[in-house]
Amino acid sequence: MKFVFWFGFLFLANCGAMDSNARIPVLPLEMPEGYPEIPPMVDRFNDLMRNHPDYVEGAVRTIEVVDSFEGLQPHAKPNSIGLCLISKWSSGSVQRGSGRIYFKKEYWTSATFLDKEATLTHEMGHCSLGFQHIVGKPSIMGPDSLPTYYLSEYWNDLIKDF
Repeated sequence: MKFVFWFGFLFLANCGAMDSNARIPVLPLEMPEGYPEIPPMVDRFNDLMRNHPDYVEGAVRTIEVVDSFEGLQPHAKPNSIGLCLISKWSSGSVQRGSGRIYFKKEYWTSATFLDKEATLTHEMGHCSLGFQHIVGKPSIMGPDSLPTYYLSEYWNDLIKDF
C-alpha cells in the first residue's frame, strides 16, 4: 500500500512540472557572425524585459540572418522581414530554448539601426514573451513596421507598452 501511495504522489507531483521551464537549462544564444549590432540589441531587450511577468529567460536559442524564409514557415508573408518560430507549453507559456528568430538579409543590411532594433524587439516579443500582434494602435508588436521617424520620436513610449 505504501508503494501505491508514493507512486501516486510522485506521479501527481511531477505532472505540473512537465509544463515548465524549470528543467530546461538556459543555453547561450547562438548569433550570426558579421552582425555586431545584434548582441547589444538582445542585451538591451533582455535587460528591459527581465522583470516582465511573461518573460522567459533563454527562450530564444538562435538568431539567423537568411536570404529567404522559404521552407521555414508555410504562412510567412512574402514581405515579412523577421520571423519567430517558437514552441509553447500546453499552458501557453513559451518553452525555454525553443525560439528561433530569422531576419531577411536584404532588409537587415539596408535598414537603419533603429529599424533593426524595432524589428528585433518585435520578434523577441513573440519569442521571449509569447506576444501576438497588436492591431488598432501604433505598436512595436504591430504586424507592420513603424516609420523610422515615429520610432525615434516615440521609442520610450512604445517600449513602455510592453
